[in-house]
Amino acid sequence: RKLMDGGATEIAVVPMLVSSHSGHYDQIRYLAGTLDTLDETMMHHLHMGGIERADVDVPLHVTRAIDDSPDAARVLASRAVAIVPDAAERSRRALFLLGHGPNSAEDYAAWMTNLRRVADTVRAATGFRSVLVELVRDDAPDEVRAEAVLRARELIALQHELTGADVAVVPILVSTGSVSREKFPKDLAGLPVIYTGDALLPNVEMARWVVARVRE
Repeated sequence: RKLMDGGATEIAVVPMLVSSHSGHYDQIRYLAGTLDTLDETMMHHLHMGGIERADVDVPLHVTRAIDDSPDAARVLASRAVAIVPDAAERSRRALFLLGHGPNSAEDYAAWMTNLRRVADTVRAATGFRSVLVELVRDDAPDEVRAEAVLRARELIALQHELTGADVAVVPILVSTGSVSREKFPKDLAGLPVIYTGDALLPNVEMARWVVARVRE
C-alpha cells in the first residue's frame, strides 16, 4: 500500500527464502494474489500473525526464491573460505553445507536439485576436496527430522574418514537465529567439525541477488 501510494504502478515481491518449494513461499504467493488457495496450516499461521492479502490495485509479481542462485553460492563459498583460508589446506579438507529443509519428500527433492548445483558452484570456487549438502527437514515430524540429522551426521563422518581432518560446516540459512545458534550445534555435537554459524546475510552478494531476481 505504501509503495502504491508513493506512485508505484508495478511491484516485484522478492521472497528471502532458501527455496521456492515450501509452504512459506506459497504464503507469499497467496498474499500477493498469485496463488488462489493455501494449505490450512500455512493459512492459520497468517491469521495468527494478523497478516492479510495486499489491498492494492497494481500488479504484484513474485520472483523465485534463492534456489540455485550463483550469488548465494558465492556467499557460501566466502563463509567456507573464512573457516579454511589456506587454499592448499582446502584441497585436503571437506566442506558440508547444512540446510533447514521442507517436510514433504517431493519438496525435499526439489530443494536438493537446486542445492546440488549450489554445492557444485561452491566446490569449483573454493577447491575443497569434498563438498556435500544435506537438509535436516526442521519442521517435519520428529522421527523424520531425526532420520535426516542422522544421515547428515553419517555423511560428515564419511568426509572426515576421507580427509582425516575436521569438516568445515556452513549453514544454508538466510539469517542467524535459533536454528543456527542452537539446533544445528546440537545436531553436530560430538562430530569432528568446524562450525561458526554465519548465515547468508549480511552480505553484498545477497543485494545483487535481489537485483537479479527483479530484473529476471
